[in-house]
Amino acid sequence: MNRKCLDVFLFLIFGLTFSLIVFGNYQVRAAGDSAIKIDWSVNNPGPGRQTHPAIAYDVNNDQILLVWEDGRNDPQNRVDSYGSQANSDIYGRLYQAKDGSTIGTEIAIANQAEYDSSNKYNNEQWPSVSFNPIGRRYNIVWMQIPRPAALGDFKRTTCYDVAYRNFKPTKKELGPVLRNISAYQAPADLIDPWGYSYDWGCQQEPKIIDTQNGITLAFWQDHRQRFDTYDSTAKWVSKDIYGQIIQNNTPIISSGQLISSDDIGRRLPMHQEKVDVAVGANNLALVVWQDERASQQKYPQTNGPRAIYGRFVLLENDLIQPKIEVAIASPVKDGSRLIHPSVAYLNQGAAYLITWSKEIQKSTSEKKEYYLYYSFINSLGQIIKPAGLVNSTPSQIAHLARSACTSSNCLVVYRSGSKVKNDIYIKQLTLHDQGLDQPPVKINTTSFYHSYPTIVSGKDDRLNQQSVFYLAYVDGQGLKLARLSLTTNKDGFNFSKGDVNQNGTAHDRGDVICFITKYLRQPNQPLNHNFLLYDLNNDLRLSQVDVILSITNYLKQMKPGPSRCL
Repeated sequence: MNRKCLDVFLFLIFGLTFSLIVFGNYQVRAAGDSAIKIDWSVNNPGPGRQTHPAIAYDVNNDQILLVWEDGRNDPQNRVDSYGSQANSDIYGRLYQAKDGSTIGTEIAIANQAEYDSSNKYNNEQWPSVSFNPIGRRYNIVWMQIPRPAALGDFKRTTCYDVAYRNFKPTKKELGPVLRNISAYQAPADLIDPWGYSYDWGCQQEPKIIDTQNGITLAFWQDHRQRFDTYDSTAKWVSKDIYGQIIQNNTPIISSGQLISSDDIGRRLPMHQEKVDVAVGANNLALVVWQDERASQQKYPQTNGPRAIYGRFVLLENDLIQPKIEVAIASPVKDGSRLIHPSVAYLNQGAAYLITWSKEIQKSTSEKKEYYLYYSFINSLGQIIKPAGLVNSTPSQIAHLARSACTSSNCLVVYRSGSKVKNDIYIKQLTLHDQGLDQPPVKINTTSFYHSYPTIVSGKDDRLNQQSVFYLAYVDGQGLKLARLSLTTNKDGFNFSKGDVNQNGTAHDRGDVICFITKYLRQPNQPLNHNFLLYDLNNDLRLSQVDVILSITNYLKQMKPGPSRCL
């Protein structure tokens, strides 16, 4: 080992705060800058209006699939017509992740051409998409009217089913449509609370995700036979969260499986809705939703308190096994409701990031206000980062947030503004508050109605401290798609066991020591003794002795290598 390198390295251990080093489960941190950059941005104008974008990233081919709800086949160009007559469809398009260039033509995932009937409404809406790296396919779900409805009988057939279809990008091949992955059939003699014979087996707003071992999971909010009466005047149709496993174009669980239950499998009171899901280590998924159980027998249906709950689920014996339920956030007594949760998994820290909006309406004459909050929990359901406000939001209307994490960084994207004029903002969220003082970045450049932002993670270049994300949102009446790069601690470095260097070979001790030497040669590096070391599993501040032991143990695990200091 070069003596100069060794001396510098020992000096570093005993006296220097450096930007970021990863040692096993430990991180040594000092404050550093983060920068969000738009690498490219493209418009996706179609012949009709577009809304509700969803994105998935193909790690095998470095491509992305954008899917959306489309109004080109509706006589009045309508989209987002939830529960009313429309003829919206689901379309998609492939893009090269490196530059945003299109691959082939648009993909008609679900449109009116599937039906022989004319002048009838289909309402195919709210798509969600994921990529299965083992099956090398995209998986798409959406909600749709179970049968084409003529205008005269539309109001009696406004329940939705959840449909599924996959797309294989290498063959440009669409699989068959599975029109009802929940397979629920209401009894023929079912009478609803209003005295009508009616199928209240609605499935709405689905989400789809793939596990690391190639299993496809879908979740949705479900009305099936929820005729709940809480007093002599109110008859409400409540909702549950259900799930389904899909393998080889086949739903595995008959009728789907109840997820939002109590610990002995009973349905919860009132509404459980607005579901989202993320998969962590060992295929442990966290399903989150907004929950109205506290409203039972206390509040009118539309004004009761809403909280954020979640439940861990695991795949066992071809079933989605519910595990720990987590009470993520509850409203305080200020007339607020907690709504629209999202969840993402941060591998470096083994933590689930949850975001939600706090809705406040102080009086019927005042406009609603929305504040955006976030928290981190671990796989045991323990809150390791208490609920905090996303700092520096540009207004009190921070809403409809979605989040995504690479292995080392998380971003949250949200809408901010009024109902007629909104902007899209994005901000980094971290486990240890680093960078939270930085203002959010406004993404859009035009002054239009912007909404329904969504985000997915791409590649993570840990050596260069750069994470890539893909963002889509409604821009006026069409969609915008963009690639973002998040660079953190640009003058620092980041390495861990198993990382590779720029030549594609594993780090050895010589690489590590010379990496540190290169860092020390940079000008204006702070020299002090203020180490900030955290155990990422327990969020504990550790001593300088722990720092030295961590570095020493880390180097012992690495293979010897010649010095390459220049």
